[in-house]
This record gives sequence, structure tokens and C-alpha cells, in this order.
Amino acid sequence: MDRLGPGSTQGAEDGGGSTSCGCPRALLSIRLSVLTEDTTLAVRQELDLRLLARDKGYRVVGVASDLNVSATKVPPWKRKELGEWLNKRSPEFDALLFWKLDRFIRRMSDLSTMIECASGTERTWPRRTTRSTLNPLSAG
Repeated sequence: MDRLGPGSTQGAEDGGGSTSCGCPRALLSIRLSVLTEDTTLAVRQELDLRLLARDKGYRVVGVASDLNVSATKVPPWKRKELGEWLNKRSPEFDALLFWKLDRFIRRMSDLSTMIECASGTERTWPRRTTRSTLNPLSAG
């Protein structure tokens, strides 16, 4: 479910990759491997990301919250909420913000795939997971 921050409005796009205010649109990505009744990390991630978006001048257009999801087993484009945004709604955001790299990916091959796909004009994400050997120097 999308949660919009204070002052955010959906559909305020100008067609130029940003909102009518000229602000880049940010999607917040939150992930936890294990969710318990006492877990507060998801709330902390979202609050910190909202502050970062504000500081960078981004307008939050959505939150992809994938809880009880292993980043080792499930790449970003296959997660329920983040996958929905990446596969069906990628034109709706300009920036993807995540709390720490390990909240986003755990495999270098997944990071390489995300960089490669995000760099293309079509933003086409893989339909199936492939695990390949990656030279760590090629990702940076």
C-alpha cells in the first residue's frame, strides 16, 4: 500500500520526470528479513528516509514496504511491493531511496542487475532471477 507524506499529492506530474513543483519524485524502499511484534526498525527506516527525501528536495510518492522478506532469497524486482513499483510503476518515480545497502540487496549480482536495468531508458526488470558470478570491481 502506498503511503504519502504530508503535503504529497498523487498525480501532480508534469510529464518531465518530476512533479509540478519541480521536485524529483522519490520511492522509499523498506525491507526487513524478520518481522516481530516488537520490531520498530521498519518505522525507523521510513522516518529516516522521509527526512533524507526532505533534505534532498525530493517529494515522496510512495513507500514499498516488504517485511519478512529475505534480500538473499528475493531480489528487488520479485518482492511484493517493490516489485510492483519496479515492474509496473517505474515511470512514477525518479529516485529510489533505501536505508542501507543491505536493506536493498545482499547479492552483488542483484545490485549489478538493478544498476543495469535502471540505466536503460525502458527500465525493464528481469522476469526471472538469474544468479551469475560478478566481478566486484565492475559494480562500482
